[in-house]
Amino acid sequence: MSRHFEAASGIRTTTYPFLESPEVITEISATDKEVLRLLAARKMEIAAHPQNLERKDLWYRHNNLEGSRPMVLAQIQDC
Repeated sequence: MSRHFEAASGIRTTTYPFLESPEVITEISATDKEVLRLLAARKMEIAAHPQNLERKDLWYRHNNLEGSRPMVLAQIQDC
């Protein structure tokens, strides 16, 4: 474990719960980076779709109390 991490976080090597140092844990393989880049590109493509830009505008108007129609947000991940 690097001294910098110990000094910055106050975590001692005896209480650190992982076998690898934080530097090793955050290393990302080239394959994983490519997958993340593809997912990010897809997310940007979806966000830039005209239907989603319209929804974004409607939500901004709704939050500014200028809404023209009721907005509904359904999240099923938190159930």
